[in-house]
Amino acid sequence: MGLLKVILCDIIEAQVVNVGVIGCGHWGPNHIRIFSTLADSRVTWATDLSSERLEFIKTTYPQLSVSADYKDVLKDSRVHAIVIATSAATHYIDI
Repeated sequence: MGLLKVILCDIIEAQVVNVGVIGCGHWGPNHIRIFSTLADSRVTWATDLSSERLEFIKTTYPQLSVSADYKDVLKDSRVHAIVIATSAATHYIDI
């Protein structure tokens, strides 16, 4: 609960939720577009394995940080929420 409390306090203090989007194929760009229209959210990261998709996102949304490695989003302490917009089979690790 301690970490959650810190994150919630950061969000309340900032009054803006910083969002990272993992996966920029079909749904990712839609999530970026919608979050970008909301006053209380800001997309800060987009990741995808495809360099072509990342180039499209960077051209369309030059203010975003982009990476082929989703771990870059996880490392950024400014990110409050992450949208996983990859194919369903990649949402978890099969153990």
